[in-house]
Amino acid sequence: MSDLTRVQLLWLQGRIENRIRFGHTVREVRLDPYRREVSFAPGSVFAFVRWSSNDYGTVLSR
Repeated sequence: MSDLTRVQLLWLQGRIENRIRFGHTVREVRLDPYRREVSFAPGSVFAFVRWSSNDYGTVLSR
């Protein structure tokens, strides 16, 4: 099993955006047109941003 921290990112235009704000990735794999998985070395510092909306605007931003 790998020591890497894996983060799955999802992007659906205008609905859901999961992104990395900062940090150095050591690997990136595109799973499909909407999803990708990035990996970070042990001890790395990174920021994960989660945003979603509905027909009325933003419902979640962390």
